[in-house]
Amino acid sequence: MSSRVVIWNMAIAVFGPTETGIIEDVDDEATVAQWLRMFEQEAAEYCVSLFDWAEATGFSELGVTADSVAVADWDYVYDKPADFLRIANFTDVLDRSVESKYESLGKYIVSDETPGYIKYVRQMALKPSPGGGTQVNEMSPTLRHLIAMRLAVLIAPVYKPRMKTLALAEYENALTEAERVNQSNVYIEPTTKVTDVS
Repeated sequence: MSSRVVIWNMAIAVFGPTETGIIEDVDDEATVAQWLRMFEQEAAEYCVSLFDWAEATGFSELGVTADSVAVADWDYVYDKPADFLRIANFTDVLDRSVESKYESLGKYIVSDETPGYIKYVRQMALKPSPGGGTQVNEMSPTLRHLIAMRLAVLIAPVYKPRMKTLALAEYENALTEAERVNQSNVYIEPTTKVTDVS
């Protein structure tokens, strides 16, 4: 049984015994399996983006785009990495703790600094993908549990509408545990797109 199926079974376990029993394969045709497939990547991306998870954090030197032109008073335009989900830090020095002023614009990061280095949260694919992203087996048990509980919340309205409150409570418990595990890596949505902490 794959780790992906383990996440699915953790999600449906929130609702108690099911008429379908446990899911043993990702190709299961049960209605609940179809809902899980539909919402799993959304749940994963949401949960991964909440914290700077060690298994999902990358560091990369960015190359200035070939069609680089000054954008909105910024001197340099960088392409975001292909597996980019959320920026954790942008700097112009190899010291990852130093932050430089930047702005995120669509598929680009713009800055007055060069070279550009980025610490970012990578997409984590639940399904094998040719484009990259880490796989389920690389996820910590805490992250897998959080994804499963988020998945339970997402399928509750169509699977067991009367148990949505229970699914939300289980998700909140998993989120509290994830916050505890990631205390130093809590991500807080910035109030503006521009970060200047120098």
